Amino acid sequence: MTLSLPGRIHLSVRVSPGSGRSCVEGVLEDGSVKVSLRSPPSDGRANRELITLLADEFGTGRSSVSVVSGGGGRRKLVRVESPSRIPSWFDEEENRAPTSR
Repeated sequence: MTLSLPGRIHLSVRVSPGSGRSCVEGVLEDGSVKVSLRSPPSDGRANRELITLLADEFGTGRSSVSVVSGGGGRRKLVRVESPSRIPSWFDEEENRAPTSR
């Protein structure tokens, strides 16, 4: 996870589509954010759900969240523009959230 410019965050995300619930599971040892999504990985549904989930987490609109790379895979780079809040799993001071087990 990086704060690249004021008001812009880039997240390395590992997605688990087709899960029982949609949520941010935590941060992995490599710094990637683990996200579970109910949507299947077909027709872009998981990517749309990921964008909606992260927009809600960061208190911003869906148009402010984009998948920069990895749209067809489980590992993605996601950009969040102008977040109005920082989620509890994201530690702004250290630019990392605690490691999830």
